[in-house]
Amino acid sequence: MKYFVFSIKLIIIVALFGILNTRYQIPNTVFAEGTRLKIKPTVLQIKATSPGDIHAPFRIQNLGDETISLKIILKRFRDAGDESGKIVYSTPESATKTDDDPFLKQIQVLVDGETSDTVTLGPQQEKELELFMMTEDGTVSQDQYFSIIFLNSQAGIPTRTEAEAKDASFSSIQAGIALPVLLSLNADTKATGFIDSFEAPIALQNGPVPFTVRVKNTGEHFIQAQGLILIKNMFGQTVGRVSLPQANILAGSTRLLPSDLSETDRKARWSEKLLFGFYTATLSIALSPEQSLYTRSVHFITFPFSLLSGLLFISVVAFLIFHRIRKKVSEE
Repeated sequence: MKYFVFSIKLIIIVALFGILNTRYQIPNTVFAEGTRLKIKPTVLQIKATSPGDIHAPFRIQNLGDETISLKIILKRFRDAGDESGKIVYSTPESATKTDDDPFLKQIQVLVDGETSDTVTLGPQQEKELELFMMTEDGTVSQDQYFSIIFLNSQAGIPTRTEAEAKDASFSSIQAGIALPVLLSLNADTKATGFIDSFEAPIALQNGPVPFTVRVKNTGEHFIQAQGLILIKNMFGQTVGRVSLPQANILAGSTRLLPSDLSETDRKARWSEKLLFGFYTATLSIALSPEQSLYTRSVHFITFPFSLLSGLLFISVVAFLIFHRIRKKVSEE
């Protein structure tokens, strides 16, 4: 017993020494606050016909307490190919619009109405900038995907960003911020694509119910897919709905559509937890606001095995106890 008490005291002393030692070994260096920027909208979606001028305004704000000078560069990107909607830059990090890219050389960013490759923002200052481009007659129908990247003087170029986000965004990365641009020129054809897959688990014990929604863009221009899942029970009553936010799908790519853009596994989820019986889920997808819906249905069944097993066990135990008490009373 004395040895046990001594061991406990020794452990406590060692732990206290470790805590104190760690506290005084932590460096007290305070790092400077990173670049904090906000840009709106988070994605520039432009559909234009030639000939003509393209004017696309956007706003950038410095949320920090120090004046910052940002360098403006343009870089092409493509779909990452992992069905997540992420993008990757197609050129080396050192390449800018001054390299051999005839299209990007036509793009201008206007700061205070003048072409510039830098912008200075004071503390909490917000500025309206503009993307400007002149298109000539005879330009073929095509899509161009690139980012307007704002970097501080000591930052590196971000290697990956989201091609789809909410209407307002906040960035606190050291490198700065990027504004993806989806530009469709002379898009005279309808959006084409299809529901590549719509899946759900066949049997579950309870909710939430995860759905896999995969849409493929087979056209030459980006599409803005938006969907809705309606769930009906075995009696034909609509008991649930899952909204799929609008998502940009680049030409020739496939994308998973989640119900929440923050979901890492890209699932569309019905959040209901207490479920029992046979259900039918019907997916409706619109590839553009002007086109008709594509639909597909799946079926699944939910049976709370654990809950029913527990209730059955409790019922059996209660019955045996009641039977024994009744038998004892009868014997007396």
